[in-house]
Amino acid sequence: MIYSIFFTIAYLLLYIILNYALQLVLKKKINKQTLQKKSFILIALSSVTIFSIVFLIKDPELANRFQHAIAGGFLAMLISYLAFKDSQVEINKLQIILLSALVVTFLGVLNEILEFIIQINTNLVFADNLNDTWLDLTSNFFGIMLGSIFALLDNKIKK
Repeated sequence: MIYSIFFTIAYLLLYIILNYALQLVLKKKINKQTLQKKSFILIALSSVTIFSIVFLIKDPELANRFQHAIAGGFLAMLISYLAFKDSQVEINKLQIILLSALVVTFLGVLNEILEFIIQINTNLVFADNLNDTWLDLTSNFFGIMLGSIFALLDNKIKK
């Protein structure tokens, strides 16, 4: 449960940071009115639901794949997409999708590096072998692709 709450808070912070960062970089000022209550609700409910499903999956390997594909790839892609869309910066849908994919890729790689650092400095084991890292990154990629498809179906943004 604490794990789920931690990630939900982290995802909400990611939404805020990305929303404001894009405005700061492209507009040189921040409009705090761009944060959308419906995006916060969607992110929080999605995060809690996804991590609840992860905990229900009995097979640890399958749970890990699901977590990386859906929480690490798809949900992070959705959050990035919402943050960029809600920021009201003048960029088109393809640019939003590409920026979101870059953010999610960065987060996936950062996650694997942090797992490595923690594993070599503590008794915690995140991966028995290097294949787990590659499977995690591949799962993230499939989540990004799934998130991109959903973003392409969003008709509320100019092409």
